[in-house]
Amino acid sequence: MGDPIQLKEEGNKHFQAGDIDKAIECYTKAIKVCQDKKVLAVIYRNRSACYLKKENYVNAASDATKAIDVDAKDIKALYRRCQALEKLGKLDMAFKDVQRCATLEPKNKAFLETLRRLGAEIQSKLKTTFSTDSRVQNMFDILFHAHVTGCMICFPFSLQNPLHLLQQAMAIIQMVGVDKMCSIMAVDNEEIALAACNLFQCINDSLTGGDTREYGKEADLVMDPSKDLKTILLSLLEMVASKKVSGHGRDQALNLLSKNVPRKEKKEMDHSKSLFTIDHGLKKILKVCGQVPELPDQLPLTENTQLIASVLLNKLYDDLKCDPERNNFRDICDEYIKSKIDPKDMDKTIHAINCISGLLQGPFDVGNALVGRQGIMEMMVALCGSEREVDQMVAVEALIHASSKMSRASFIITNGVSLLKDIYKKTKNEKIKIRALVGLCKLGSAGGDDYSLRQFAEGSTEKLAKQCRKWLCNPQIDTKTRKWAIEGLAYLTNDADVKDDFVDDEPAMQAMFELAKSRDKTILYAVACILVNCTNSYEKKEILPELVQLAKFSKQHVPEQHPKVREECKNGNDKLKLLVLLCGEDDDKLQIAAAGALAMITAAQKKLCTKMTLVTSQWLEILQRLCLHSNVQVQHRGLVIVYNMLNSDNSDLAKKLIESELLEILSVVGRAEDNPKRQEAIDAARTCLVKAMDLGLIKPFASPS
Repeated sequence: MGDPIQLKEEGNKHFQAGDIDKAIECYTKAIKVCQDKKVLAVIYRNRSACYLKKENYVNAASDATKAIDVDAKDIKALYRRCQALEKLGKLDMAFKDVQRCATLEPKNKAFLETLRRLGAEIQSKLKTTFSTDSRVQNMFDILFHAHVTGCMICFPFSLQNPLHLLQQAMAIIQMVGVDKMCSIMAVDNEEIALAACNLFQCINDSLTGGDTREYGKEADLVMDPSKDLKTILLSLLEMVASKKVSGHGRDQALNLLSKNVPRKEKKEMDHSKSLFTIDHGLKKILKVCGQVPELPDQLPLTENTQLIASVLLNKLYDDLKCDPERNNFRDICDEYIKSKIDPKDMDKTIHAINCISGLLQGPFDVGNALVGRQGIMEMMVALCGSEREVDQMVAVEALIHASSKMSRASFIITNGVSLLKDIYKKTKNEKIKIRALVGLCKLGSAGGDDYSLRQFAEGSTEKLAKQCRKWLCNPQIDTKTRKWAIEGLAYLTNDADVKDDFVDDEPAMQAMFELAKSRDKTILYAVACILVNCTNSYEKKEILPELVQLAKFSKQHVPEQHPKVREECKNGNDKLKLLVLLCGEDDDKLQIAAAGALAMITAAQKKLCTKMTLVTSQWLEILQRLCLHSNVQVQHRGLVIVYNMLNSDNSDLAKKLIESELLEILSVVGRAEDNPKRQEAIDAARTCLVKAMDLGLIKPFASPS
């Protein structure tokens, strides 16, 4: 194999002669046979010099590193690695190596010169790399070039000063362009559309100061972003009515307008964005509301698009300050509707009717005013008898939304109920049949919970509700159609008999909750209405008997309650008693649920704190068991109930609690050492003791001095 020393010397001769390849060959042979670490380090260092000559900087750095591993103070190896790293662009690592060389030989001019040069290059590179323009450009390179697999670009300073945020926002607008961002948001991909929407929102927050977090001196903001904001607003309005925009993109454009155009608070004086949007974009939003997916040549929509458009219309209308502004809003809507009604073109006419439906779901006053125009209601009723199914469907939906006002409902009951019944009985299209059913449901509930204003004969509403429940429980019908069954029940559950039947129908309840999980968010409001109706959760002000007598004397209508919801039906209700007794069961899960419910209702209504002591004589024993329970969740709920009772403004009840063994229980739990697992219960006990001291029922213990 040969002597490593001899091979090294041969390599040196070849290197001096300029035959680098021969030198590398000799050094490589020497490395294979050399056993002495110090000699091996020298050979690696020499081969590193050869690789530098050959411009093979990776191998040069590698060999120099192997030499340094043997002798960390090998200046030649350090400097050669520095040279290789510099060529590889690793300036920070090269700087460290030459800095080490300069430390070992402070008077070496070559080292000092290299140190200064690398320092200047690093500063220049940092300045370029961390500049806003450079970072934004890199980000766009990644965003718009498919060959880039991914990278993370950070702005370590940008979150410290709103000036940087504004600079970045304006740089993005300038370099990418609003049109490009809109085209990205317009793609038929929900995640991409949402991501682009978030980008727009961040830009808007930066330009308007909508990001209220503290970053530093905001006086530095000197750039005027109003032109960019106007460009964004106009671009979003263009997206709203563009056929090139997907349903998801349209949803996000409407959401951005809804979030950023109306004032956040009414005390703000400037509502110019709303006025500008109404003047330049109201007709475009109305166009979205009027789309009928069953017709050809319609805008791409999702199941939520038209509801989002109605919400935007409502927010814009609410943001107006005075009657002239509201009149302008109504006039634009009126002009748009009139321009679309054409007896010779039914597609345009049902577009107008659907547009009115959108207004009735948004700014109801505007929609109601349009429905009151001569011929509109008659047209809706007439369209119910059309031979085209799409006409029937749109007309029935419009009637459903229009019948919210009693006067409108009376007109429809007089002129349209027979038509709705015929549609329901004769049509084979399930989508139209269910809408006709819902129309009948809404008309049947037009009197609300006023029993004297029921529209149909006794028992009719129960039959309608039964049919709605049947549709709701049919899994073979698509979600979009079944949601109308929930709409119907939302109206009918104003009736006490319908409530009773519905809460007893477990499959229907389960089907409703399953349907509420769907992506169609328009279902949620109807579900909430059903739950509120079935639980009688609406707050009703007590009517003074004197006012009732006065109304009767002046021959005014006095609402009449359903027999099942009158006061006499509330007496003897054992639900509170059942709840208290369930707290005494041995099942932990049952106790958690019952005690939690009791804690919540006693916090919401103080009178129940007293009432629960009257429904059963075991209440105090059950309460003590809860407060001593080994399960911390049960114990915590029991202690909250005790606090609610102490806080119920009933001094006799509070005194009775403190005079019982509960005081000792509270003291034991409250004096316990802090324990993360039981801290909620301990804190609740301490809160009870503090409340008892505030009431003067106990005094703090003072140790003798």
